[in-house]
Amino acid sequence: MIADFDRTLTKAFVGGKLRPSIEYILEEDSLLGPAFNVQARQNFDKYYPLENDPTILLDQKKALMLEWRTAEFALLIRSGLTRDIIKKAAHSPMIIFRQGYEYFFDTLKDKDIPLLIFSASGL
Repeated sequence: MIADFDRTLTKAFVGGKLRPSIEYILEEDSLLGPAFNVQARQNFDKYYPLENDPTILLDQKKALMLEWRTAEFALLIRSGLTRDIIKKAAHSPMIIFRQGYEYFFDTLKDKDIPLLIFSASGL
């Protein structure tokens, strides 16, 4: 079984408010340090408006989003991302799992079905 994490296994909205992504939590909780936070914010400020710009052609937008993801992956590696840091972020109180997640996980475990969790953000 393959599942997405942010806003698939976890809730997208609670009380009408958008829930944060795992990458946002890494930044907000300063799990990778201040240098990561500064560069991640600069990347966001540069690329997010481009992602939502309806005047940019799809092929150009895909190239820009690949550029953003590549820069983010390099930043995560340089900042010392580890499994322990990802686990810490995943246990943040900002993350709220969808109703029925325990049943979902328990069923997979009982049936001995492996679960791979990916993030659309690439994390």
